[in-house]
Amino acid sequence: MGLNDRAISVFKDALEMSLDNAGNAAINGFLAVCYVKKNMYQEAISRSREALALSTNKAFSEAGLARIYALTGNKVDALTILNELKTSQAEDLAGSIAQVYVALNDKESAFKWLEVAYQRRSVSLLWLKLSAFEPLRADPRYADLVRRIGFPE
Repeated sequence: MGLNDRAISVFKDALEMSLDNAGNAAINGFLAVCYVKKNMYQEAISRSREALALSTNKAFSEAGLARIYALTGNKVDALTILNELKTSQAEDLAGSIAQVYVALNDKESAFKWLEVAYQRRSVSLLWLKLSAFEPLRADPRYADLVRRIGFPE
């Protein structure tokens, strides 16, 4: 059993513990990420929608769903959500917006939003080394950002 399979099993067990809505929203969000890593996009969309329904912080759940839509080629729905997120009053969305742009293969916009996250000293930059940003790693701007943040090479 691979690491993602084990994580899926643990998260499903956690859902059976009947946590509060916020906890279940987070668990469904984590399940969505695991399903994306396994290219199980229908399951990822389903879990992401469930996270959105339960979430008290809708913007982050919406960003996750937009990213999955982008990864599945549903550019229209991804951009619709993305445009709403860009006008959202929710804080600390710059890194999440950048992830959606990476999934849309729009590196220029992704770097623009990563720079916004950097200027705002966003905690979302902790995600920079995750696989969602892998398509940016060959770009010198990625190495520069990692250096400015102070991440180890």
